Amino acid sequence: MGRATSITLFCNSNNGKVTLNSLKKENPNLFYPQDWYDKEPFMNKSFKSGEYTVPNNILNISRGKSPYKQKLYPASLITYIFITYYKTTGIILWQNDYIWCNDFDSNEDQIYVGRYYDPLGISKDGFSIHRHLTIKENYGWL
Repeated sequence: MGRATSITLFCNSNNGKVTLNSLKKENPNLFYPQDWYDKEPFMNKSFKSGEYTVPNNILNISRGKSPYKQKLYPASLITYIFITYYKTTGIILWQNDYIWCNDFDSNEDQIYVGRYYDPLGISKDGFSIHRHLTIKENYGWL
């Protein structure tokens, strides 16, 4: 039996109570150990309950491309799908890939999540939450 190319789940935000902070608190061992984002506003953002169908791999045409003007999901939803799918099937989604999200940190840097395993084996395993540093006026060279 082959692996499905997409996953359909009913995702219940429990009236806005499912956030990245709540998911991290309930599943601390699944996350890559870092805390830069714990007090960021996007960590308390929930998603709308409903049925979602998402690919179990990122689209090849999107690799290395800017997510500008794309329909993106909240990081809380992608993380909820990752955790629910893992707990249901034992399969880790997006093992080495990151997924752009529609969230931004307080510096307006875009959030991306995913990549559970480090393909080089240098970093610890864990679901990662990162930000894409946007080049701003305070970046430069001497």
